[in-house]
Amino acid sequence: MSRRLVTPFVTHRSALTARRALCPGMHMRVALTPVSSPMLAMSSSRGGQQAGIARFYSSSSGTRTIKLPPFPLALIGFGFACLGVGLYYHFSSDIQKYPPNVRTPLRKALYYERKDPSVALSYFEHAYREALVVENGMDHDGAPLTGILIQWGTLLDRLGRTPEARTTLILALRHLMGLEQHGTDDKKPDQAIFDIDWHTLPVLEQKKAVGLCLKLGDVHASLHRDQEAEKYYVAAVEHLLGSTNDENKQKTATRAGNDADAATGYSQDLATAEQHAQRASPDAQKDTVLFDQEHLPDWLTKYDVGVALATLGQFYAARKRYSYATHLYLRALALNGMANCQATALMNNLAESYVSMNEFIEAKQWLEKGINLADNPNTGKQNSDQAVCDETCGVLLFNLGMVFEQTQEPAKAVQMYKKAIDHGRQHEHMATVQQALQAKKRLEFQQARNETNV
Repeated sequence: MSRRLVTPFVTHRSALTARRALCPGMHMRVALTPVSSPMLAMSSSRGGQQAGIARFYSSSSGTRTIKLPPFPLALIGFGFACLGVGLYYHFSSDIQKYPPNVRTPLRKALYYERKDPSVALSYFEHAYREALVVENGMDHDGAPLTGILIQWGTLLDRLGRTPEARTTLILALRHLMGLEQHGTDDKKPDQAIFDIDWHTLPVLEQKKAVGLCLKLGDVHASLHRDQEAEKYYVAAVEHLLGSTNDENKQKTATRAGNDADAATGYSQDLATAEQHAQRASPDAQKDTVLFDQEHLPDWLTKYDVGVALATLGQFYAARKRYSYATHLYLRALALNGMANCQATALMNNLAESYVSMNEFIEAKQWLEKGINLADNPNTGKQNSDQAVCDETCGVLLFNLGMVFEQTQEPAKAVQMYKKAIDHGRQHEHMATVQQALQAKKRLEFQQARNETNV
């Protein structure tokens, strides 16, 4: 009987975290570096006077010195520092760029976002409606307005109101693409998003478009609207891959018709193009899309592309389209490198796809590579993500045991389960320990029963 491997949740969530980096402006809070306040400066204005010393002069008895305790002075200084930081944040934060009618409900929305999210939703909507008022003077296609919609839609998705999140995030993407012109009754359909040349947008807007498409892919997938999910995923990936070659900067998105097979055409065109690129001769590859760091534009990192590829790969793997998934995982590994903890999670997902295609030799090779990489103490130092290596290593050991079990190698399978148990206990990953214990007991019971029958 074929058993499905366990996929660590770290890949997808890391993908989801790395996706937000693609979409600057999605969060309106900014990290502030405390600045020194002019109130903190202490200087002596009289000769011989020292900080912390107050001198009082009496006409009858000369001078009298009172020493103030240092602790109250430190508290006063700390209070002035906090006041300075607070004033700096108030007058320099991004929210000050909004008109007053928009700023007020937006402040309340951000305040209630963590305290009472349901209340925050109404304030986000109020801020968006005010932003559309012409008298407030906001650009309807600018970053401030789309930022409100992104924050609003993300909160809706977090609260489980997925259909509303979908509508809000699509609206944000339409504003970003200039499809929500004020005073225009004849608005273009959502399909127009994929017909626009994204390279004509500023760099910041391109990043936000990619991030929004990846998020909309997740939202549609959770709603079981697979064709639409695939369309958004592939649009993001194609734009990133197209951006790696100067010759493709004028045209990246594959045009899709309105027919029901449009989304499937997207994935087929992408995979076919990639396969042709792999088979091309060295001379012919000069004219194909390039995927290495050397050919990426300044605004794009290989990690951005790798996350998008891995996300689309997971989408295909979940729908049993393993040939597409393995191809995308391999591309993501080639971009991100094979010397970091994220690579171990990709190797596990790649092995899972190979097992699903009954290609056990390739699956074993990638699982063993992942185990060796995750077990190396230097791997986690590269990106300071040792926790990812620790968790993924236990999953890799367990999955290798599952592969040995399916290839009729019970002794090796039991050995891997034992290692997974020891690793899980060492790093307090009890889910791995529990699954490995169950698998080990089951296999040992089967072996004992077979020996008894013999």
